[in-house]
Parts: sequence; structure tokens; C-alpha cells
Amino acid sequence: MIRVGLALEGHGLWIPTQTYQDIIAGGVIPRGAKSSTFVVPPQYWDGCPSVVGQISIQAAFVCPEWTWIFVDHNVMITFHIMALRVRCMNSDLRPGSEVSVILS
Repeated sequence: MIRVGLALEGHGLWIPTQTYQDIIAGGVIPRGAKSSTFVVPPQYWDGCPSVVGQISIQAAFVCPEWTWIFVDHNVMITFHIMALRVRCMNSDLRPGSEVSVILS
């Protein structure tokens, strides 16, 4: 069981898994001391042409067709892991880890 505190401007939304894969394929861009973002590929960006669209994905539950992402540009969103079948370590929160596979 995971409790998510959305804080001021956190959001959880479903996007197609291919869209998620396209977004994260560009790698992480550091944003300050504790945050990072991903560049939104042009095919998904509908903003001002002179601005690079970025998204701060704090967590994602990747499924075959759709992925549930949590975004928060203020980085104030919190996640409280309340119950898992195995003990959770920092390394477990990385994509592809044993816990991320259990959660997906």
C-alpha cells in the first residue's frame, strides 16, 4: 500500500506507456540541487515554440499499455510506502528493480 501526498501542485495521471518511454528516453536534466526533469519530445509539446517543455516525473507505475505517472514541479509530493511483500531499500525505487516489478 502506498499513500501519495500531492502537496501544492502534484498530479497523478495516466499516459500511454509508449509516451512515457519516449519522454524518459532523452535522459534526466538536473534542476537545482535535488530535482531533475525530462524534456518533453516535440510531438507531445503544445507550448510556445521558443520554450523547451520539461516534466518532473517523481514516480511511475509502468504497465504494458498505460503508465501512471506522478508529476510535481515543486518537488513537494511525498510517497509513504506502508506495506510491501519485501523490505524496501533505496535501490528498489529505481525502474526495473525487484520492487518496481512487484508494483507494476
